[in-house]
Amino acid sequence: MKYFYSAIFVAINVITIPAINHMIKVAVQRPRPEHHHYIYAGGFSFPSGHSAGSFALYISLLIVALFIVNNLFTKIILSIIAIGFVILIGYSRIFLGVHYPSDVVGGYLLAATIITFTTLLFRTKNLSILNLKGI
Repeated sequence: MKYFYSAIFVAINVITIPAINHMIKVAVQRPRPEHHHYIYAGGFSFPSGHSAGSFALYISLLIVALFIVNNLFTKIILSIIAIGFVILIGYSRIFLGVHYPSDVVGGYLLAATIITFTTLLFRTKNLSILNLKGI
């Protein structure tokens, strides 16, 4: 099946969320935790880019899958897997010592806000808010 509209939805989320995440990191400039890191992580801490990026990818794919898949059991399994990945990636950033818990939550909230906006935008039947007359 051809799901170009869904591919554009996922691409917009996966590109927009890390870009906005980076702008927030530069604006806030919160240093990373002082204690030992198990891996190297440069740059600033808030919000967590991995948490926001994983939320953007997996939840966007889950939203598309929930519209495409008809079987309830499959929807439940896909939801558990997608949400599980997002939670585990956020937890791993805290466990590795490169983020505070608030960084991970901030990444999740950023991604959830943008995905909510794009989902509402893509669900409108006529995209009159994208009326670009005169451009």
